[in-house]
Amino acid sequence: MYITLNNTEPNFYFGIRRISPKNVLSKDELKILDEYKTLYNYSDTKSVQWKAKRALDVLFSVAGGIITAPIMIASALAVKITSKGPIIFKQERIGRDGKTFIIYKFRTMKVNSDNEKSVQTPNDSRITKVGKILRKYSIDELPQLFNILKGDMSLAGPRPLTIYEHKIRKQNNNFLIRYVFKPGASINYKTPHYIGNNPKNTNFTEKEYIENWNLKKDFISYFKILSRIIRGDNY
Repeated sequence: MYITLNNTEPNFYFGIRRISPKNVLSKDELKILDEYKTLYNYSDTKSVQWKAKRALDVLFSVAGGIITAPIMIASALAVKITSKGPIIFKQERIGRDGKTFIIYKFRTMKVNSDNEKSVQTPNDSRITKVGKILRKYSIDELPQLFNILKGDMSLAGPRPLTIYEHKIRKQNNNFLIRYVFKPGASINYKTPHYIGNNPKNTNFTEKEYIENWNLKKDFISYFKILSRIIRGDNY
């Protein structure tokens, strides 16, 4: 089953049909990205750390999936019982090399009310009661462990952009560097909220992260996001 929601961008998906990845970068942008990849080829310069990064992704995603399985089952039931619509929300995001993938989350908004261009706040009326709790403690993002296990994402890396956000970020010549790495679930970024076509906050640090990457920085980001989850400081 493959459904696109009405009144939204056509990259919101529900169902089990596989969506083929595509590359959103132009030929010129791919050339620039290749230059970045040559500069920051950590598979050669930091080969042991680079392999360890993927090994940790697999280890933590499997362990995390097992440990949080009761929470995910309870969350899935809560979403299903309290609101109409599918349990899992799927959205097209952009990953490494500018290729798209489908990200998984627990649905926290009412069906047919989501819009990636609009600002979402804790008091947004489109968010369900259960959704507010899931978002507060980042429980809605637990299905991304499957994305990490598949290799679409990493535990640490630049936040995966939507296609709409990608179009906005193209105004910045440095934005392509983010596609050197897989997108991640945990980096201490100040992420943007869009009002119309204008980003409210553009204080990104992914360029510095990629230019000076090491495994120690990843571990620091793990602890920061764990602390944020424990505090319930998702907004």
